[in-house]
Amino acid sequence: MFRTIHGCLLWSVAGVFLSLAQPILRSAPQPAAFSFSQESPPMIPLPRSCSWGQAKTIVRMVSLELPQNAMDAAMLSHFRQEATLLFALRGVKVVPPSQEAYPLRFMVSKDDWFEDRREGYRLSAKAKGVTVEAAAAPGWWHGLQTLAQLTTRVNDVTCLAQAEIKDWPAFPIRGTMNDTGRNYMPLSMLKEIVDVLSRYKMNVYHWHLTDNHGWRLESKIHPQVNDPASFDRMPGKYYTQAEFREFVEYCRVRHVTVIPELDMPGHTASFRRALKVEKMDDPKVTKILCDLIRELASLAPTEVMPYLHIGTDEARGHEKVSAATLAEYFATVRECQRRAIRWSPGMQGDSNAIQQTWTNRTRPPVKGGEYIDSQENYLNHFDPFEMVSTLFFRKNCPHLHSKGLGGILCSWPDMPMKDSRQHFSQTPHFPALVVYSEALWSDARNKDWIEFYSNLPPLGHEQWAVFREFENRFLAHRDLYFQGKEFPYVKQTDLVWRTLGPIPHGGKTESNFGIFPGDTRSIVEVDGKSYAWSEEIRSGATMVFRHYTDQPTFANPVWGKQQVVESTYFARTYIHSDREQSVPFWISAQWWELSNFQVGMNQPGEWHFSHPVFWVNGEKIEAPNWAVPSRKPNYHSTESFVDENYHFRSPTMIPLRQGWNEVLIKSPHVKGMRRWMFTFVPVLHEPGKPLAVVREFPGLRFAVKPE
Repeated sequence: MFRTIHGCLLWSVAGVFLSLAQPILRSAPQPAAFSFSQESPPMIPLPRSCSWGQAKTIVRMVSLELPQNAMDAAMLSHFRQEATLLFALRGVKVVPPSQEAYPLRFMVSKDDWFEDRREGYRLSAKAKGVTVEAAAAPGWWHGLQTLAQLTTRVNDVTCLAQAEIKDWPAFPIRGTMNDTGRNYMPLSMLKEIVDVLSRYKMNVYHWHLTDNHGWRLESKIHPQVNDPASFDRMPGKYYTQAEFREFVEYCRVRHVTVIPELDMPGHTASFRRALKVEKMDDPKVTKILCDLIRELASLAPTEVMPYLHIGTDEARGHEKVSAATLAEYFATVRECQRRAIRWSPGMQGDSNAIQQTWTNRTRPPVKGGEYIDSQENYLNHFDPFEMVSTLFFRKNCPHLHSKGLGGILCSWPDMPMKDSRQHFSQTPHFPALVVYSEALWSDARNKDWIEFYSNLPPLGHEQWAVFREFENRFLAHRDLYFQGKEFPYVKQTDLVWRTLGPIPHGGKTESNFGIFPGDTRSIVEVDGKSYAWSEEIRSGATMVFRHYTDQPTFANPVWGKQQVVESTYFARTYIHSDREQSVPFWISAQWWELSNFQVGMNQPGEWHFSHPVFWVNGEKIEAPNWAVPSRKPNYHSTESFVDENYHFRSPTMIPLRQGWNEVLIKSPHVKGMRRWMFTFVPVLHEPGKPLAVVREFPGLRFAVKPE
């Protein structure tokens, strides 16, 4: 007998468990802090249809039966390795079929159900074995990933949850992108990303290979584009054609398609330096670019690499080209029997090209075409907590006048990176991939909850409970699959706030309006007007009053319009500590986007140039000693971010007394602020690990009023 669950899991606090080891893990994972029933373990992405059994099966050895001639030799070999690793890390042997072995049968199905579900699978896990049905290799791969998440281990005993699952993706394109043109990443890091993509049923890696700072794909017909003298970042760092082929094959056997991008005619400063040309609209330049397109296409067959991305955005001045030149780019892509992809907004040269949207939704794709959604998902623009809530509550592919094919999560750290690992430490890359995988696979949002992009729903709202259920699964995956990895996220639904404001300050940001720590008044009088502490209770580690794109917040609820300016908000919570202790906190009054150094960064002695204040038990919390004080605004800086954002600087240590501790925050807005926000949350950082490797600090409780 099975219990049917639609869109949620049945939680129960059971013993901690171990689950599927990811390729990024080479030893058995540690127990998760967030425990669940072995009969219904946490799954991401949630299957489209799942009925849980009321039991689990103990497995000591398993046999693997795969369909004949359904995969090529390399794909079949990797599939066996993957399955063997899964069970070996659980102390379970993979053996030939026998009476003692628990059978895992992967079967070919010719059922009509699979006609429009090429990546779909049906999984039946019972006491006598598992069957995974699919019509094509991607379906078996996705079934294996689900099987992995059904497998748990407690006290050296491996169990597999019994379930009946029918599953398929909502969108055909589900991926991520890294800008390696500006900042090179070694192949090992790209493979690390692909390991995560494939584990979470994502199937596209968009590889931005060229930009103003370097042409990072080897050319044998025009080798001058790789001249280190033409690079102004990481000179000489590029991918050889052998490395490109190796990576494409690495992705292929994991059912991930590479979309390579040669950005043209804009973003070509390095290219122009290499060729010693100024204008892009030159027949000689066009011929070279078309040669490079053909050379790129020659590195993988069409069935393996069916798309070529050629940019076309932000071509300015001498980068602009005629319609005839642009048409020649697209004609070359078609000549190579590939489907062209371009940015939108960008230069239009082929009505059949797939558009990839960027910026915000006020700039929709051209009507009637196909598009990939990359709006409102740039990792370099979002605070980690806000990124997770935005991707969770956002309805993907919102432009209904065109056909949405799915989404690609983009990372554009424009500023230089001295260490390639900063791609992971300075952006919420891994957390975003996990939440985005469910958004694109399950597409569970029946509404675009724009009002909750920047701030979680208030307590009591049905969507708060929906997010909290996801957060529990999300954190279990963090603990199980990302040990030692940069995963800047801790539980935030427990952290609750009341707010008061906005109070106009007339430019006097130092004013407290008579509000100080210990003040228990529910209503405050300022200049003859009454301001009350909110009845509505909000939760979250980051509170956003204004987002830089002016997407709605509770302080500015109308999209695209900042209604509240030059005012002050106050926020208050109480933290209960079971003993007197010093606790590390992530604290911030701003999340600086990784696109340029902005006005007012790193003011000595200040959290922010708007003069916010953080008090704990009446004591003002001092701002950090910034590594580079008084940053000058500069888009073309050769310097890197160091400690500007909270998740890549050391946490602030704050003494808490035993019992309840009052936290009061004053957050003013002044002219020139792209964002208006604060972050305040306790974290536990593991010494010796990257600063973005954190967990929840134990023994703390939160309330809007001391109990």
